[in-house]
Amino acid sequence: MIALRCLEGVFGPSNEITNDIPSAPDLKIGFNSSESCEDVLQRILREMSISNLRMAGPELLKWDVRPFIMHKRTCLPKCALEQLKDGILEGTHPSAAFFSQRHINYKI
Repeated sequence: MIALRCLEGVFGPSNEITNDIPSAPDLKIGFNSSESCEDVLQRILREMSISNLRMAGPELLKWDVRPFIMHKRTCLPKCALEQLKDGILEGTHPSAAFFSQRHINYKI
């Protein structure tokens, strides 16, 4: 999870890397979705210095990481709070009846 967050921090949508020259998809280095986030991060760090990552230089343009990040993000399990909420709303959580009853009592 930490490696995914690092990749998102460098290559995520908040990173404003601009490229005046349209990049050819053939020249970008992509990653197999079966690779781990740690392996992808290590591969990038072996080829780039950390200072280049911090400055979001043009060297970042050769990496096609966003599809990899998006795939990994969709494969993450739901956090415990989301699971609890879904279980209560679906009625599958053991305390769903209790929470539903309390919700009904507080309706205005």
